[in-house]
Amino acid sequence: MLTRNYILLLFAMFSCTVAFAQSVQDPCARILSGIGQDSITWSATPCVNFDGFIVFASPDTFSPPVAVDTITDPAARGFRHPNPGETPRNYYIALLCGGTVVSTSGIVSNQRPVTPNLRSVSIINNKPYLSWYASPSPEVIGYQVYKENPYGSGNFFPYPANNTIINGLNFADTSSSSLLVRYSIVAISQCNAGLLGEGNALDGTTGPHSSMSLALSIDSCTRNISLSWNAYENWKDGVDYYIIKMSINGGPALNLDSVNANAFVYTNANNGEILEFWIEAREKNIINNAVSNKVAVPVNVNRPMDYLYLTAVSIDAVSQKPVITWRWDTDTDFRSASLQRKSDTLAAWEDVLPINTIGSETNNIIDLSANADSFRYLYRISSVDGCGNSVVSTIGANILLQGAAKEGFINSLVWTPFYLEYAVAREYELHKVINSSDSRLVVLPETDSTYSDQVNLTIADESNSCYYVVAEGAITLPGNPVRFSYSRSNTVCLKQQAVLWYPNAFVPGGKNNTFKPLAGFGSTLESYSLQIFDRYGALIFESRDLSTGWNGTKANEILPQGVYVYISRYTQSDGNVGIQKGTVMLIR
Repeated sequence: MLTRNYILLLFAMFSCTVAFAQSVQDPCARILSGIGQDSITWSATPCVNFDGFIVFASPDTFSPPVAVDTITDPAARGFRHPNPGETPRNYYIALLCGGTVVSTSGIVSNQRPVTPNLRSVSIINNKPYLSWYASPSPEVIGYQVYKENPYGSGNFFPYPANNTIINGLNFADTSSSSLLVRYSIVAISQCNAGLLGEGNALDGTTGPHSSMSLALSIDSCTRNISLSWNAYENWKDGVDYYIIKMSINGGPALNLDSVNANAFVYTNANNGEILEFWIEAREKNIINNAVSNKVAVPVNVNRPMDYLYLTAVSIDAVSQKPVITWRWDTDTDFRSASLQRKSDTLAAWEDVLPINTIGSETNNIIDLSANADSFRYLYRISSVDGCGNSVVSTIGANILLQGAAKEGFINSLVWTPFYLEYAVAREYELHKVINSSDSRLVVLPETDSTYSDQVNLTIADESNSCYYVVAEGAITLPGNPVRFSYSRSNTVCLKQQAVLWYPNAFVPGGKNNTFKPLAGFGSTLESYSLQIFDRYGALIFESRDLSTGWNGTKANEILPQGVYVYISRYTQSDGNVGIQKGTVMLIR
């Protein structure tokens, strides 16, 4: 037996079923542009005692709707209503059954849903990322993205497909093969789609936005990185400014500068760094931004020569030519270099020798064209890098030693001072070479530049003495400890000429029993002769050997005591001819 409550429950369920079955819903209304009509559609389940569908319309979007027509065909699901001015209107449909309205639809506008402003197009994780604001139209069920293809053509297509509706407020274009893209959107309702968001006044949108594509180039000579990007477009009030952002070697983001142009130059990039740049555009009058793609660049710019120093200028002992030694930076983009010299401080530098390879940090070169026995030269190295920038070294000079063999068997020596930039002389060592025997003659203070050497007459080989100077200097290069630099001069050989002393008397059989000269460095003579004459001018003796003297005889005949005349002729090693004349007393 059915209880009263159960009967009431069945009645309620039946009533709901009937109410559901006799209904009208899902109305759509839109203007048929250019036709002057509105198209209204709906879905419905008519009742058994169906009387009709009553169409209600308002003359505008704010006046209450009034009945404008009744459709008596139970199969009807659409209606066109005159709207000559194509003005905005609201519509709804009522279901009339047995003279009573049993169901009404919701109110709909004949206007398309408003497409909102785009927020930004950014490049996130190397892919385009589009975001927008929500549409103010309540009937919007989603949005459709349109992409310009190809870029710049003005041709927009539904993307990624015609029937793709996005329910959220952003879209990541993970399939894009390009980072320079332009998008627009439309708002979608159940029965209507907004116009493509291209900035129409009725559209409510600021128009399509394109991504910012950052490009850069690096000048290896100036070490400048030039950045350029397309201006961000179609924000309502435009771009306020662009922020140049950068990270160094994967470090935190740095704000380099803010600019109003769409170009920027980053100066003095450091070689070996990995720099990553991107651009952030800030919208005017609102807190909003868009970011470009990120571009990383390993900095490989021209490496200039950071240091170049002469460390010594010394004369080679064998060739007697200047050897120039230097230190330079090998971590550089080397193009060429040359050895330069001049023999006068006021003269222009001249290229002497090309240097085609950078070699090692320490190098040397010999100047075979120099006449180091006669000239003091100033030297430097000039280097050119890959960008044509020239770097010149410090300056150094050879020590020029000169000398003269003077009377009294004294060799007089004079030399030019030690000179090397960043260095000071400490002392001079004067060396003397006899035959192949080298000995240090004397050590002199750095203030001296002359010396007189008294030749030892008892050592015949000293008639031909050679000399050279070795300067010791202390060089302090920037950023380096003190080092020692040695500079050898040219070698000077001095010949003392022979000197002959003749006695004025001799005693045969005595201590001084022959008449011959006492010779100083006589072995240096090229030729020699001694002639003895009696008082009548007759030749009584002749010798061509310094060691062979006159013993007071002629043809083994003892000559009487008396005064005799002698003439000595000789040729010095320098080619000069000498004659000595005099008398000698023969004592018995």
